[in-house]
Amino acid sequence: MPTILFLTNSELGQASVCLAVAHEFLLRPTYTIHIASFAPLRSSISQLNLRAISFLPVSSRSARVRPATFHILPGPSMKQALEQRDHFDASKAFCLHGLGFQAARQAYKDVLTKIVAPWGGEEYIAIYRECLNVVGRVHPDLVVVDPLFTPALDAVRSIRERFVVLSPNTFKEHVVQPKLGNLWKLCSGYPYPLPWSLVLPNAILALRLLSSVKSSPQLKQVERARKRHGIKHAIPDMFINPDDRKVLTVLLPGHAECEFPCFLPGKFTLCGPILRPYAPICDEHPDLAHWLAQRPTVLVSLGSLVMFTPAMERQFARGLKMLLETRPDMQVLWKLPRAEPQSTSQEGTLECLSTEISEGRVRTMPWLPVEPICILQSGRVECIVHHGGANTFHEAIKAGVPQVVLPIWLDTYDFAHRVEYLGVGVWGNRQNAPAVQGYELGQTLKRMLASVQKIKVQRRAREVASELGGKEGRVVACEKIMEFVKPRHTWTFSFPRTGESYCGSF
Repeated sequence: MPTILFLTNSELGQASVCLAVAHEFLLRPTYTIHIASFAPLRSSISQLNLRAISFLPVSSRSARVRPATFHILPGPSMKQALEQRDHFDASKAFCLHGLGFQAARQAYKDVLTKIVAPWGGEEYIAIYRECLNVVGRVHPDLVVVDPLFTPALDAVRSIRERFVVLSPNTFKEHVVQPKLGNLWKLCSGYPYPLPWSLVLPNAILALRLLSSVKSSPQLKQVERARKRHGIKHAIPDMFINPDDRKVLTVLLPGHAECEFPCFLPGKFTLCGPILRPYAPICDEHPDLAHWLAQRPTVLVSLGSLVMFTPAMERQFARGLKMLLETRPDMQVLWKLPRAEPQSTSQEGTLECLSTEISEGRVRTMPWLPVEPICILQSGRVECIVHHGGANTFHEAIKAGVPQVVLPIWLDTYDFAHRVEYLGVGVWGNRQNAPAVQGYELGQTLKRMLASVQKIKVQRRAREVASELGGKEGRVVACEKIMEFVKPRHTWTFSFPRTGESYCGSF
């Protein structure tokens, strides 16, 4: 029975594609699935196993589903490591990466470099070694790794076998374009197609990004620890050489219909949106389904790493009020995780929406009780407002729902440009990013939902969705991985610190 091992970060922005593909393997009784990550992912693994059982006929549930085995890795998760070192504060998400050349340079230094290497040197080595330990215990036929999970990527590169990369990101984060296209064609925050006046600043920013990562004190600390423990190969990065023989294939959630024009090597596969499975909203959450059925809905969902301060909450409320005054037939479902849930400063932040809340036209909740795609596919959502996360973008693309993107950092600016390039949405805070100003948001929502632009964008969003094809992206990814599963054979690797050999079948 072939065994597949997934190595992933625990943040759902990275782990969701792993969970989606793992679901497909659980439905295939000839495979055994193992997932290694940090403790915060434990509940998602439990949900994964229960969901797989629910997708099978009642008569065959107990006999067919072999649950995924979860291996907890030591140390803090990426998010926990960032928070422990004061490198990240979810309540400051709306002020991390401003617009303009200088702001981008600063963000590369203050944000990107810390995301690339959030762990201290010894923490990194402990995670690296435990990834090797898990491989030794599980004896997988194939390893599938998250490319942003650097210690795991480092570990699989220490083994002589080849592996599969599964990413939630787009080609831009992984593929070096011909003729140095990454320098002059694509870069976060600048429009696409890139005007000639921005070619030089864009190239400088791209080079600055690379130099910021290379000179990062945090990364240098990790490099010193790797050297002390005898790890000789270069620390991995997200750019994947198509000639790298160790990488069997790279699986991405993009599709030709929802990407910028690009060169994609044969080793890369655009699977289409790789989303976790879901049942109809009436089955998943009857109460929410009943509420959604009452009126056309705007969904506001800004990702798991964003918290609302009282000031930002007021700005959003003002923008939503402008829309609801113009469209009294609409309602808003707002995922509203608060940075200060018990603070008196939170009082009155939604005062301008008090009537709409009492009438049931505005519904807030700290966390969505179902997957966003489940709500988007209900047929009741006319627009989604989000921060430009890759998963949310692809969920909206799959559902054919127009998007208002409020970018706050790094690649989220790319998705703001991407929705406008594709004609499926607009950048909603262009004048104030990364912050949100109520009047600008309100005007954007009115333009999207109460003007002649509405029909055009809705039509285009449905056109793009129709071009994705009938097969789910997670199925495409699963079948691609299955092509590379081969019988086990004996392998050997050495722990860098001790030189002790570890043998097993792989």
